[in-house]
Amino acid sequence: VADLDLDAGGDRLLRARRHRDRDREALHV
Repeated sequence: VADLDLDAGGDRLLRARRHRDRDREALHV
């Protein structure tokens, strides 16, 4: 269960990073 929780947290962090990158790209364009 601990591993699954860590994976879920990692996915959330990665998604947050992707959203930030997309926002940056949108601002640049």
